[in-house]
Amino acid sequence: MKEEIHEKCGVVGVSLFNANKDAALYVREVLAALQHRGRDGTGIASGGKDKILCEYKNRGSVEGVLAEDKIARLAGSVAIGHNRYATNGDPTKHMQPFTDPLHRFAFAHNGNLPDTTNLERALSGSGVNLDNYNDSEIAGIAIVDSMQQNRSSLPDAIENIYNLMQGAFSCVAAHDDILVAFRDHCGIRPLEIGKFASGLVISSETCGLDSLEAEYIRSVAPGEMVVIKDGKIVEARQLAKSNPHFDIFEYIYFGRPDSVFNGESVSGVRFRLGKELAMLYSNCVKNKENTVVIPIPETSYLMADGFAKYQDIHISHAIYKNQLISRSFMMKTQSERNKAVRSKHNVIQAAVNGKDVILIDDSIVRLTTIPIVVDKVRKAGAKSVSVLIGSSPIRYPDFYGINTPDQDKLAAAVLTIDQIKEQIGCDFLGYLPISAMVRATGLKASQLNLSSFNGEYPIDIGAHRNDIVKPKDKSYLN
Repeated sequence: MKEEIHEKCGVVGVSLFNANKDAALYVREVLAALQHRGRDGTGIASGGKDKILCEYKNRGSVEGVLAEDKIARLAGSVAIGHNRYATNGDPTKHMQPFTDPLHRFAFAHNGNLPDTTNLERALSGSGVNLDNYNDSEIAGIAIVDSMQQNRSSLPDAIENIYNLMQGAFSCVAAHDDILVAFRDHCGIRPLEIGKFASGLVISSETCGLDSLEAEYIRSVAPGEMVVIKDGKIVEARQLAKSNPHFDIFEYIYFGRPDSVFNGESVSGVRFRLGKELAMLYSNCVKNKENTVVIPIPETSYLMADGFAKYQDIHISHAIYKNQLISRSFMMKTQSERNKAVRSKHNVIQAAVNGKDVILIDDSIVRLTTIPIVVDKVRKAGAKSVSVLIGSSPIRYPDFYGINTPDQDKLAAAVLTIDQIKEQIGCDFLGYLPISAMVRATGLKASQLNLSSFNGEYPIDIGAHRNDIVKPKDKSYLN
């Protein structure tokens, strides 16, 4: 999966107790902790009471873009930041935070607004040509327009346009010395609040809070807006009735293992996903002495650990992944992607020769990675190769902030499970049913966004719903 879909973005906000201190350095530290959520670009915008809005953003990683000399220019006790993976628009453009320096406004968005019709309609009389803006920028423009047209404060302006934002969003926004964090009513994307020695911090994950040794306070609730000034929460408004549907992919793939969502650690959920596989597929272990479990790097490490411990068999990190080779999902053709994956993964022959190998991965999207890995394992002398997937088949595209392929490019949407097994070239293929996947999270199915697996979208996806078709294979839906 890692080479085949884009990760979601990460957002950060910091407000300091001391108006004469600068928040940008703290934002950089949190962005570095959230680097796994986006590498296309990164940026920071900072300001304060009656201060000029300062910003710097560019393509690339935090380390490469936000050097010390750039951070030193970002003055102000309030700052927001963003790590980007392109889910809407040209990946070389639309860097965030979105800013309007004239009005000392900055905005950062994690998620996706699949339908911006209502926002565009509200801006129809503003004189702004929206053709070259993506969904996040249109939302930012709408907030500024509301501030100006209604002479509203930032919190009031966000409340004014909140119901026009159709889709998934966890956002931070800043104006002068006010920092605001808000979330869609389903809370599909995470947004966490912590208190550290110098003020208050908002982060897409708790690992970002940990980077400042911040004390975890709570999540921004689904449908809630939290208003912060001088490092303190001054107001919390419920803008929409809460209807929690947290994205299960945060546990399966996107979240850092040391993060916690909804009281459940990412590492714990992934370990339990492996345990669920072990309980369901004990038939894959015919001879414990000759069986080895191998995770396909890197998200599946804990799943493989859970499987191996429950079955009491050997685990080996026998697949080496070269991190220096470009991500294959950014390549234009399947041939280029296959070549990249073949070069990127190598197998330690001594660990698999003559063994019954169980490969574990978090998911299958396009069938780019796994067939090549299985082929290499066989050529290294494996006696048999089973493939177990720590999630259900992905049959539907995501519209909430993950750049999955169109539905007709999703393997499980166009092929049966037996056809996928044949293309992979393994002896056995098994997924987790949705019920087992949900059980591993410790939450109820009604509390999760499972749309990529069952096609049930908790937030309306607008005209995109006309493009969705029902796959013929319905296995693992229970």
